[in-house]
Amino acid sequence: MSEQVYEVPAEWSKRAYVDSARYAAMYERSIKDPAGFWGAEAKRVDWFKPFTKVKNTSFDLHHVSIKWFEDGVTNVAHNCVDRHLANRGDQVAIIWEGDDPKHDRKITYRELHARSAGLPMCSRRVAPARVTGSRSICR
Repeated sequence: MSEQVYEVPAEWSKRAYVDSARYAAMYERSIKDPAGFWGAEAKRVDWFKPFTKVKNTSFDLHHVSIKWFEDGVTNVAHNCVDRHLANRGDQVAIIWEGDDPKHDRKITYRELHARSAGLPMCSRRVAPARVTGSRSICR
């Protein structure tokens, strides 16, 4: 593995969601107020049933339990793909590169949606899932 460090181009830094100062502030809040921090961050994704409780944890030696957003319902496929179709459908969602860099593929959100739409029906043969629209609901 190379030890070489590549500087981030200035134009990329300008478009970044998080710079070093903001990262440090976010990290500090996540440690001091995890429920508040993650509750706010979780609002960045779509929820079919919004959560009312951010975390429910027990570190008791005889009963370890860690639950996040336990009463909420979301859908990963919707958040990763579907919600981007209207504004970013033709934008590249995945850049795949094979072992040989000459073999690569750019997959748009629209293509990813079309290719993944049938997967829930295939998975139902293995493990039944509740299905809404073209995607299964994951709890």
